[in-house]
Amino acid sequence: MDIAARDRCVASRVQSSIVIIDLKGEPYLFQALREKARRTALPFRWYTNVAGKATFAFNPFLQSHFPYLNSSQRTEYLLTSLGLQHGLAYGRSHFTRYNRRILQRCISALGDQIRSFADLYAYLEGDRELLLGDKFSIKRDERTAAAELLGAVECLRLIQPLNLTAETAQLDVINNQINMMDVMTEPQVLYFYLSSAEEQSGVTEVGRLAVFALLEAAIRRERESSSNQHQVYLFVDEFQQLVSENLTMMLEQARSKGISMLLSHQSISQLKTPVADIRGTVRETTRYKQYFSAVDIGQQDELLSSSGVSIRRLTTYGHQHNSEQERLETRFTRNQLIRMTDRDESSIVHVTRGEGYAQYQGFPFFVRTLFHHTPGEYGRLKQARWPRPDEYLGSFVAKHDMIDDQPTTEPAVRETTDDNRNKPHTVANEIEQSGTVFDAVLTAQQQRLQKQQSHAKRPSTAHARRSHDQLEIDYPEKENEQ
Repeated sequence: MDIAARDRCVASRVQSSIVIIDLKGEPYLFQALREKARRTALPFRWYTNVAGKATFAFNPFLQSHFPYLNSSQRTEYLLTSLGLQHGLAYGRSHFTRYNRRILQRCISALGDQIRSFADLYAYLEGDRELLLGDKFSIKRDERTAAAELLGAVECLRLIQPLNLTAETAQLDVINNQINMMDVMTEPQVLYFYLSSAEEQSGVTEVGRLAVFALLEAAIRRERESSSNQHQVYLFVDEFQQLVSENLTMMLEQARSKGISMLLSHQSISQLKTPVADIRGTVRETTRYKQYFSAVDIGQQDELLSSSGVSIRRLTTYGHQHNSEQERLETRFTRNQLIRMTDRDESSIVHVTRGEGYAQYQGFPFFVRTLFHHTPGEYGRLKQARWPRPDEYLGSFVAKHDMIDDQPTTEPAVRETTDDNRNKPHTVANEIEQSGTVFDAVLTAQQQRLQKQQSHAKRPSTAHARRSHDQLEIDYPEKENEQ
């Protein structure tokens, strides 16, 4: 789908924001939006997973709307974004309940102390009994059932732009990080350049985190009834990679929240996966559809059935008399679909509930569209260099596998002092008294590790005797000489 042409048209409307979720990583599209944002004086920020390229920070836990979510809302946001909502069917709901139960315990107990996926993983992998007591501990069978949650969080904790906080990053990086609430109040352009070919780890999760963070920010803006509201346009390339059951909620609510969506994918059949089937929701919630190819048989059948019917009159000629009969057929034939969509400039457009100049009575039709850029302009934008960190305030080159360079962020349990001895003994007070989030547990773990290593280095008496006997057998001449 030709997203760049629509992006340039929308960007000319300065009183709107654009959010691009590019799950393929198209250099031409990135540079075209960057250039258009510069010409229209719109702020331009981006996030990328490509190593060695500058990026902005995007920490879902530090979004402006996140503190207003309660523990249940935060749990559902993370479960949905990480693809851990498997539905209510028997078997699937079993793992969903375990993921929700453990995540809910963590968020309810620690609250705002979880400021990154690194913090969340530190709790899930730490000494739960020592941290939060028996009430919030994780049992062995629960941990086994929630292995998918642990794996997803472990993957995301290694991505530096998702985990930066005021303690681990420069002030300019934090102040200029991607914030979805700013998208709702200030016209700007955000670009998520997620190259699945270069690194598949976390691409889908980051895309969902951005989409649902945008929806939560829109809900928050609606509750605040701010006068500074404008339209937000969300473009998703390779949309099929984000398919999940809860994505239907975004499609159904986006328009009422001031978000217009443009979704690009290869075929309608890609929207049916073993996890979810959102084809019906996409058909009902989209008013404009454009098909550039109809190679897939399922795609052809859907276009034929949606094209409507027409009366075809057949005349049979005989020696003595002629006969006529009528029958109903689809408006399009399969040969027409194949022939028209095979041309570079031809496509099929379907507009439902048309208004103004776009009134086609709900029937699809063939159109001819031209490329909005010349081949030379396309090549120039595709070969343009990636922006440097010194060109955009707040951008930086991310480190990969950066978790070893960060301080551990596990909650700590401090000794009770006279100042806090009179307070009720609750988990919240223990966490409040901890000051830092991790020092005590880290020290305890290091002590246990050192004890294990010291035991491993000190061999038993029997083992030492056997080793000495072996030396006498193997090297008798050397010992006699000594």
